Amino acid sequence: MTDAPLGPTWWQASDGKWYPPQPPPAGGPGSPYGPPPGPYGPYGPYPGHPNRPGRANPLALAAMICACVGLLVAFVPFMFWLAALLGLTGVGLGIAGLARTRGSQPAPNRNLAIAGTTLGGLAVIAAFVSFYVWTQLVDTLFEDFADGYTDFGLLADDSDYDISIDRCEVNGGQARAAGVLTNTADFTTGFEVNLVFRDSEGSWQASGYGTVFDLVPGESDSFTVFAEVSSEYVDCEITAVYYY
Repeated sequence: MTDAPLGPTWWQASDGKWYPPQPPPAGGPGSPYGPPPGPYGPYGPYPGHPNRPGRANPLALAAMICACVGLLVAFVPFMFWLAALLGLTGVGLGIAGLARTRGSQPAPNRNLAIAGTTLGGLAVIAAFVSFYVWTQLVDTLFEDFADGYTDFGLLADDSDYDISIDRCEVNGGQARAAGVLTNTADFTTGFEVNLVFRDSEGSWQASGYGTVFDLVPGESDSFTVFAEVSSEYVDCEITAVYYY
């Protein structure tokens, strides 16, 4: 500052003194130095800066979804196979998501990945428990059904019937066997008697069957079996008796 201006661009302040002109701000028009550097310098933030975004981790969320759905499906009748599949998928995705939370660029949602893995394992266990419960229930229902009804079409137990052949003859090329069957079981059922006709040399001539219906315990009924044969003499042989 001086008491008199030293150039045309000098200016006078309120104190009466003369001052030189002010330089333009850095980076402004006419500045030879360019704009000022940003907060990270001209090259951006350095590696590892906290503002640097990490890797995404969708596997953790997928593991949780699969595990939760698997746990719910495990309690649906006969859907244990799907629960086991979802549970195993949840475990696999959870382990993969947990692996992404490690390393130089860790992904987020570590706790979510752990939870998905754990719940996936529980879903698999629940699937096996559901399989055991439902198979036991089906077996019980089947046994109850079998106890309440006869085993239609199954080979009859020898202790459930008493049978005798009263007549075995041939008349005009037609063999006829007649007998009586008694129901010795403790339930009402019918029986189907299967037998074969053999000639005097023991060779097979024909097969046939006769049926008795709905015999209560202790009741007897007669049956007759017919068949075409070429022999004039036959023997009758019972081959099997079935529930009917």
